[in-house]
Amino acid sequence: MPVYTNDSGSLAIVPLTEFVAERELQKLIEENLEVTFGSKFVASEFSTGLVHGGRIDTLALSEDGNPVIIEYKKIETSGLINQALFYLDWIKDHRGDFEVKVKQKLGDVEIDWSYIRVICIAPGYDNYALHAVKHMPTGIELWKYRNFANGTFELEEIYKPQAKKRGRVEMANTNSAVVVEELPEYTIEMHQAKGSKNVLDLFEQVHDYILQLDEAISVVPRKLYIAYKLARNLACVEIQQSKLVVTLNRKAYSDMPTNFHDVTNKGHWGTGDVEVHLASQSELAVVLDGILETYRLAGGN
Repeated sequence: MPVYTNDSGSLAIVPLTEFVAERELQKLIEENLEVTFGSKFVASEFSTGLVHGGRIDTLALSEDGNPVIIEYKKIETSGLINQALFYLDWIKDHRGDFEVKVKQKLGDVEIDWSYIRVICIAPGYDNYALHAVKHMPTGIELWKYRNFANGTFELEEIYKPQAKKRGRVEMANTNSAVVVEELPEYTIEMHQAKGSKNVLDLFEQVHDYILQLDEAISVVPRKLYIAYKLARNLACVEIQQSKLVVTLNRKAYSDMPTNFHDVTNKGHWGTGDVEVHLASQSELAVVLDGILETYRLAGGN
């Protein structure tokens, strides 16, 4: 789909341009990890040692505390997926190496190994790659980029992994069969068991409202909250007995409603920086307005 400039009612197509080197794409993403994928940078060109003989393009830590692997290609290729799987296998067997690097870069932060986020970024993917990734026993995200001559940069999610259930499966490898651990089975029902009927009624309205905003929003139940994700967490909802705690991923602003709180420097479970408590129907409208504003600030329509 073309992108146009609007000069006093006159439209002109903005041409695509290519990065001179793959490293330019990598550098752009690494310097904007929090904006693009809600993650903190850990390392670039991370060596997997003499035996494996590889280098992971980017290592990061997600806002949920999960390890993140990012691999890039400036040309369309199916080999990017195999490369990502190779490094996923490596990091599962070398958790200590990752933990040491995280501590050096980010200090003493908690790492959640229940899920490893694997992101592939390329200008496109052939049919073989799109077919293969659907049959992978572990989650790999495929993202397509477009770089425009006017400085606009676009990221589009082409494929998102489905949530896995608790268990262990075997994945074919060129040398041997390797064991891949799947996601713990955190479910919405587990969280709903904590709330009263009034709170669950409020949750259902919030849940339905968020999902109708965009079909690209996915629901990811975590251990302590339910995350609603685009490229990064849009909102996190914690169900308590007497209320919902909604954490929104946007900075506090001067005319913030009185029941919204800036929790940037305060302890909280959700990944956002603004927290609001929802206990009654009378508070619902302002919370939904806050969610809508968050969605728009995240690039939604």
